[in-house]
Amino acid sequence: MTSRSHARTIARVLADAFVTGHWQLDALVDRGGRVLGRRPRWLRPLARRVLKSISDARPPARQVVKFLLNDAGFLRGVARGHVSLADQSWPSAVMSPAPGPPTDWKVPQLVDLPAVARWLGVELTALDWFADCRGLAARHASGPLGHYVYRWQAKRSGSSRLIESPKRRLKAIQRRLLHDLLDVIPPHDAAHGFRAGRSVTTFVAPHVG
Repeated sequence: MTSRSHARTIARVLADAFVTGHWQLDALVDRGGRVLGRRPRWLRPLARRVLKSISDARPPARQVVKFLLNDAGFLRGVARGHVSLADQSWPSAVMSPAPGPPTDWKVPQLVDLPAVARWLGVELTALDWFADCRGLAARHASGPLGHYVYRWQAKRSGSSRLIESPKRRLKAIQRRLLHDLLDVIPPHDAAHGFRAGRSVTTFVAPHVG
């Protein structure tokens, strides 16, 4: 394995470990040390640079990989420190809610795609299909590959509106997401659309005068 490919492998595994849990210095160092089997001297300064550069508490692993592969300290550490990956169990993923009210939301523990699939009661391949990751819906709007039924409905004005109805399985998933996830998360007080007791009147009231 070339030095560059070795660094890329270490970067991918380290990035996955970094984004698995809490986005804090000690937590990053702990998870990084577990996958490396030890804590090299450059690990904590590296974690500190990562936190300084990437402020998002839930960055995608690919963003962290890109940073690592452009970080001189990481590349020197990998090249000089005989870094390898530890042969041990992967640290379990944990929820990392934003500070404040989100810490009290009673939402399910959905830490990765397998957890989402299990919660919805579908296989991973089915989850990918329902999410339409391959963009099949754009090419096959109707038929067995489509998830919606389309029909035109006449309006009193004489015009028509397009009704897009999800099929049975997708509708069940959408209802699960709505009632067991979205309904648990309180909307911001500034939101007035689609809320009981709220209307255009309540929206404009603070601006009157």
